[in-house]
Amino acid sequence: AELPHVVADHDCLYIVQHWRGWLAGSKGANPDQDTSVYEHGVLTDVHDELMRQVDGVLAAGVKPERIIIDPGLGFSKPGIEHNLPLLTGLETFRATGYPVLIGQSRKRFISAMLTEAGAA
Repeated sequence: AELPHVVADHDCLYIVQHWRGWLAGSKGANPDQDTSVYEHGVLTDVHDELMRQVDGVLAAGVKPERIIIDPGLGFSKPGIEHNLPLLTGLETFRATGYPVLIGQSRKRFISAMLTEAGAA
């Protein structure tokens, strides 16, 4: 991946976002894999996959203090059952020591939650 090297060369901030669409394009990935299945639970799998991405960015020379992590709400996570554990488990991501970015705007799962609660 070229982008982490460019970021490292220019000392930019780098947002590492979890998204299995990206992971599906990775070397050795199975393109037919269902990206919405989380074998060890969505929180654990997203954390572990995100930290593997961070390892790759660090290996490319990006400084740890230039990294922000994003659990990728809604990306390869189609429903409430995928996204709510990420929101309630934010401490898991904060415990990594990296700043955490949450991009929640215009997410279908939020509308679904509000509809279920009768608030939409």
